[in-house]
Amino acid sequence: MTEPEYVSLHTHTHNSMLDGYSKDSEYIQVASDFGMRGLGQSDHGNVFGLYGFIKKVRDAGMIPVPGCEFYMAPVNPEGAKLLEPVFYGNNGKRGAANDVSAGGAYLHITVWAYNNVGLTNLFKLSTLSNDPAHFFQRPRIDFGMLADHAEGLVVATGCPSSEISTRFLLGQDQQAYNHANQLKEVFQDKLFMEIMDHNMPIDLERALLPKQLEMARKLQLPLLVTNDCHYAHKKDFKAHEEMLCVQSGSRMSDATYDEGGRRFAFSGDEYYLKSAQEMAALFPPDEFPDALTNSLAITEMASDISLNFNPHLKPRPVIPPEFHDEVEYYRHLLKEGFKQRYGGKPREIQEEAMRRNKHEFEVIHSSDFIGYMLVVRDYLVHTRDLYSTKGKGDEILASSIGVGRGSIGGSIHAYELGISEIDPIEHDLIFERFLSAGRGATYQLTYEDGSSERIIVSGQKGVVKRTDEGKPKAVKRYIHQLSVGDEVFDVPVEES
Repeated sequence: MTEPEYVSLHTHTHNSMLDGYSKDSEYIQVASDFGMRGLGQSDHGNVFGLYGFIKKVRDAGMIPVPGCEFYMAPVNPEGAKLLEPVFYGNNGKRGAANDVSAGGAYLHITVWAYNNVGLTNLFKLSTLSNDPAHFFQRPRIDFGMLADHAEGLVVATGCPSSEISTRFLLGQDQQAYNHANQLKEVFQDKLFMEIMDHNMPIDLERALLPKQLEMARKLQLPLLVTNDCHYAHKKDFKAHEEMLCVQSGSRMSDATYDEGGRRFAFSGDEYYLKSAQEMAALFPPDEFPDALTNSLAITEMASDISLNFNPHLKPRPVIPPEFHDEVEYYRHLLKEGFKQRYGGKPREIQEEAMRRNKHEFEVIHSSDFIGYMLVVRDYLVHTRDLYSTKGKGDEILASSIGVGRGSIGGSIHAYELGISEIDPIEHDLIFERFLSAGRGATYQLTYEDGSSERIIVSGQKGVVKRTDEGKPKAVKRYIHQLSVGDEVFDVPVEES
């Protein structure tokens, strides 16, 4: 008898905040020990762990399958507002068992990328899910968003908290089929019926299985066996349970949700990364043909996914269409900020502000930090606007955002852009504490006597300290020239 083949795709790392317990490195080690060809990741509602995950899995000699278990907004009844609870059972009112999860806030769906286009779409969907127009307890997507970004994605019908499973559990079989047909129309052969068995005491998964198998047969959906991993080893289940108490603000002594209490807990201790043999024992290949090996097929589809692991990536802002590039936009914001901050100030203050503006622009531009400054500004402006419109009491919070702390207070650009509310001229603060052209840089220095050497620039305002083999060296001569980019300065050496 041939050994079963299986790849764990439905995996929640510690990036599933207060829900996944183990780090990706622990899962990778377990999967490698099992001899798996690859490993999937499907953190709840976010993709910010995928960059490191892809690299680590590759380094371990396996194929990474990047994914996400997205939160789906439930289908709204006619006339309902988007950002309010929706219930499918009990005539649309709260109270039905196994209804829309999180008090009517969201459902689950499992999505993986199998090429670079799909990876890009994962990132786009994650961004869209955090839009305030859709964020309700969690970042949420809807079916329209998923359909618009379907290229390069594999979709599974999901866990017991998915749209299809929730409809089945409520006895709304036709609505379950309606949703499945919508998904199949978009994803075709990239839609899988996800089945799982965690030996739950409440038997939700076993109750679902006959209906899932019937739907798979009628709609010709390939089966996909997964284990909804939230920790790497079975022994970790207790620590995971304690972590869930933090999420629900409860104690281990409290009754669980299933018991009518306030403590969030999983049913059982089977949510760990299982071997192919363990999964085959749950879903024998002769009874569930291809259900295990389909995980391997998805993995092999994802083998061409690639990322640029450049450690120097910098954020780039969205530029309004009336501006040619981020430099032009940055200059415009500085001009407007100067008018607002210094328009009514005495002439000598304005001249000092202009001098500082010129100096800071040269440093920030040459350091390629303009994009960074614009992104930080976007965050703060958006957050202030969000809270200032929320209602009574939030105006105070809005006014306190971005007041300024630390070295950023020395930047006149930060002040003019609204990143900081600290006027560096009024408080006599220096910009070089925040950013300096010579920070950490090595230069070739030429002295008056004609000698030269390479040294590391430190300190402020052009002062240079010389060392030999890490030990201070007394210097009594002066640097003739210090070259920084295309500019040359006369800089004295600090005696030490």
